Amino acid sequence: MKKKPKLLKKNEGLNPAAAAPKIEPIVVPINKALAIRVVLMAGLVVLKT
Repeated sequence: MKKKPKLLKKNEGLNPAAAAPKIEPIVVPINKALAIRVVLMAGLVVLKT
C-alpha cells in the first residue's frame, strides 16, 4: 500500500499539466521574493560604490 502513493506522485511529476496548478502558487511568491532580493542587492551595491 505504501508503493501506490509514490507512483501517483511520480505520475503527477511527469504530467506538467497536472502538476502546474499545484506548483505555480508556490513558485510565483518565490520568484517575487527573489526579484525583490535582487533589486535590494543591486541597490546596496550602488550605494557602496
